[in-house]
Amino acid sequence: QVLRPERGRLLLGLGSLCASSTVTLSYPYLMGRLIDLFGDTGGGLSFVMDHVLLCGGVVVAGGVATFCRLYLIETAIERIAFRLRREFFGAVLRRPISFFDSNKTGELANRLSNDITVTSRVLIDASAGIRSSITACAGTFMVFNLAPSE
Repeated sequence: QVLRPERGRLLLGLGSLCASSTVTLSYPYLMGRLIDLFGDTGGGLSFVMDHVLLCGGVVVAGGVATFCRLYLIETAIERIAFRLRREFFGAVLRRPISFFDSNKTGELANRLSNDITVTSRVLIDASAGIRSSITACAGTFMVFNLAPSE
């Protein structure tokens, strides 16, 4: 329920995460093709220049995808944290006065701060875990795909 308003932003962030992982893994493949050129007699300078431009485009695309991923996920996390704080303070303000006699306000504020920080860290760590999983799966697929066959 807390994540629902940020669903679109998080899905776009996930798409950017997939794109940046794909670009990160495609760059070594492209550089390998460029190095393979030196063992081949065909192609020449035009192939090298085309490949250099392609590699440059891949690097730029990866940078844009990484920026989008960080921007979308971090802003979604900040919005979620804001919404949680607002709901918590609203709930605290609706409490009867007797509630504050038995609970210290400093303790409540400290608990809020710690809980929101932990929630934000969980989402950031989940993003990093998803990125690592995508990279591991795609990397494994590429290793088997690029391995020489007999």
